Amino acid sequence: GIEHVEIRHDAANVASGAVPASLGYTHVATITCEPEAPGETGVDYQWRMRRDEFGGSPAAALLEGARR
Repeated sequence: GIEHVEIRHDAANVASGAVPASLGYTHVATITCEPEAPGETGVDYQWRMRRDEFGGSPAAALLEGARR
């Protein structure tokens, strides 16, 4: 029953942003929030992959490769 998966990360964490981008997630929102740690900017990026997008995504290929 999962319809989508979301990933959020602070704008300062560029490495974390590279992960969903390389797996085929779509950037869906930029959210202003209260920083929770000294290095955070208070701007979060939200990424999403819907169930119907997963099959042909780099994330699916990576999962299939891990199963072999």
